[in-house]
Amino acid sequence: MLAHLFQRHFWVPAFLAIAAGFLLPGTYEGWTWSIPWQLGGILFCSCLKVRFEEVRDHLRDPGLPLRIAGLTSLKLLIFPLVAWAAVRPLAADWAPGVALVMMMPAGLTSLAFTDLNQGNRVLALFTLIATSLLSPLTVPLLLLSVTPLHSEGMWGAMAERATYILFLLAAPFAAAQGIRRYARDFIDRHPAWWTQGAMMFSILLAFTATAANRRHWAHWSAGALAMPVLLTGIAMALTGLGCWLAGRHLAHRDTIAFACGALFLNNGLSVAFATRFFPDEPRMVLPAVLITVWMWVAMALVGGLVRRRAARAEAPT
Repeated sequence: MLAHLFQRHFWVPAFLAIAAGFLLPGTYEGWTWSIPWQLGGILFCSCLKVRFEEVRDHLRDPGLPLRIAGLTSLKLLIFPLVAWAAVRPLAADWAPGVALVMMMPAGLTSLAFTDLNQGNRVLALFTLIATSLLSPLTVPLLLLSVTPLHSEGMWGAMAERATYILFLLAAPFAAAQGIRRYARDFIDRHPAWWTQGAMMFSILLAFTATAANRRHWAHWSAGALAMPVLLTGIAMALTGLGCWLAGRHLAHRDTIAFACGALFLNNGLSVAFATRFFPDEPRMVLPAVLITVWMWVAMALVGGLVRRRAARAEAPT
């Protein structure tokens, strides 16, 4: 039962964690220091299942750079602009915040979801790395074009943020590959353990990101919170449509990998970015917090579609 809760029925503990983040009494702002460690735990567990030989073999694919360039452009440029254009006529004051969260790179948990749904985890890893390394350049450029808000010092922090992202990705990957070198057989015998570990870290992160930042919305009514929930839902629906259109030109396992990275984005990075550069603008912060609900819904839908396709393939003709 516990294994199912952290695999097929992951959405149950995930929503409970989000609800706890909203409702549990107490102050959790001091927990923000743990967010990078939780992100690192997700990536570490996910990368334990990535064989270096797989990465090396994929690097020999002459079509890989072009495929990653196209998918990265969709994720970092096209999808955020489409979301901003769709939301702006409905609520112009919320549009920059919605666009900001959609500008974020693929989330670390997307590797675990890709693996859980039998997607191409090496393509997911490369997409994660590419979007994470390029986002420090694309985010400020797009943000300045879609919002009248200006943040002093934003450009000066880009090199620091790029270094932070690189370390956050490289350190867990290197540690996982180092352990694989000495415990490969044990790791390969228990693949489900590492997926479950990544999901557990992700669920813990859902609670921490919500509880540690709820001061931004604690004084708002339910009606006021409904608007960003609706708008982020529209943005996610449009992104899902874009993934479906892109999937018509990709292999099935590649489509799963791209959809998981595009729909389960690094909203924790968006929260950190918004609170750092726009601390007095709750409309820049709240979309990054509230989109968490839609991210988990999206992963549940992706998993359901994958299982339905597998069932059709196995059905007797």
